[in-house]
Amino acid sequence: MANSMVVPSTVVKQAIQLCWLSAATLALAGCWSAAPQPEPPAGSYHPQEFEVRMAEATEHMKGAEVSDDFFAGGKIRPMLGRTILPSEHQSMQVAVLSYELWNRKFHSDPAMVGRTLAVNGQNVTIVGVMPKDFSVPDGAQLWVPLTAR
Repeated sequence: MANSMVVPSTVVKQAIQLCWLSAATLALAGCWSAAPQPEPPAGSYHPQEFEVRMAEATEHMKGAEVSDDFFAGGKIRPMLGRTILPSEHQSMQVAVLSYELWNRKFHSDPAMVGRTLAVNGQNVTIVGVMPKDFSVPDGAQLWVPLTAR
C-alpha cells in the first residue's frame, strides 16, 4: 500500500469494507472486507446423534440437546420462526432445524415451521430454522430442549 491512503468505503449489515486509492492516480487500488462472525452460544449443550424420521425415510444425524439459555436469550436469532422457549424445557416437544437440513430435506420450504417430524421416535414440532452460518456443535442439524433425564 505504498503511495496509497485508506478511506472508509461501506458498512452494510455490520460488515466492514475498507478500500484504498492510489495516491498518485486516485484510482481504486484495492479493498479488504470483513464479515461479522456469529456470536457463540451462551448456554450449554449435550451433543447427540438423533434418529430423525422424515416422510418415509429415517436418517441419523448430529444435533444437540440445549439448555434454556443456549440461544442467548435472543442474541442468536433464527432466520425463520423462533428458538426454544424456557417453558419448553420440560419435555422434548419442539425442535429447531439447521439451515442445511431445512434446505437439503425440506427444499427451503418456510411452511415447515409448525409441522412435525419424529426425533428418536417422538413427534416434535419444528419451531425455527437457524441461519446458514450457525452450527454448534460442529455439524449439528437440529436442536431440542435439554430435559431432566
